[in-house]
Amino acid sequence: MVRGTHLRACLLLLGCLIPGSTRGDVPKAAAKEFKIDRLEWAADPALVAGIKRIELRNDYGDVRARPGYAGMLEVHSVVQRLGAGPDDVGVNVVRHEEVLAVNVTYPPGRTDVDKPRLAQDEIDRCDMVVYVPPGVAFSAQSFRGIVEARHLQGNVSASTLDGEIRVSTTGTIRARSRDGGITVVFPRSDERTGVSLLESESGAVSVTFPSGSNVDVRAETGGAITGNLPVQAQAESGRRRLSFRSGPGSHSLLIRSERGDVDFYQSDQ
Repeated sequence: MVRGTHLRACLLLLGCLIPGSTRGDVPKAAAKEFKIDRLEWAADPALVAGIKRIELRNDYGDVRARPGYAGMLEVHSVVQRLGAGPDDVGVNVVRHEEVLAVNVTYPPGRTDVDKPRLAQDEIDRCDMVVYVPPGVAFSAQSFRGIVEARHLQGNVSASTLDGEIRVSTTGTIRARSRDGGITVVFPRSDERTGVSLLESESGAVSVTFPSGSNVDVRAETGGAITGNLPVQAQAESGRRRLSFRSGPGSHSLLIRSERGDVDFYQSDQ
């Protein structure tokens, strides 16, 4: 059984005839008054206990995830009513077993997939902040917005077309951006295992991890590879590759980019 909570604010603007118009004039929609709406949702602690993963999609603004305490799961949205069209952005929050799905839609139920996407200045903007409980995985997808997840305690997956991705977490990270930069900070964690994968086409990739971390690094790009690792990148056929291992290497860090520069930094903290 699927339980859902819907956060929507929908307005309908009707086209009107301009006084004094002649036959053949095209009716124009009335200008929408600019305003800001705040949409908030907080999960009951009993529901939070059963959530293992949050999956969020927002193609109309930025996404920021922040650490919540145990039992705290909240979604806060700030919507700028900018659109000239008759419909508004809506936010849906739906639970699917152990997954909480958060989706920003414009408008809810739109099915005219043959029409081109509206320009950014013709639609509302929705920026979101999500408070993620410890141990809950977080996945966020945006069109051109920023995806930022700071100081989380779980695995993180982030993707965007042109926006930047910035992540720090004790878990593993999957990040993909076409033209936007990817900045990742791995805080010290003795329990981190598995695979982290960072991919871009032209966006730069910057990675920071503590000295002595348990990590096995493999990087390849058509751009430059720089940093303070004790190994040098090898160049072959216009590509640069770097391999570095610290400790048992049970955390695999793979970095792939077509043209973006890759920078590594080992910190003493």
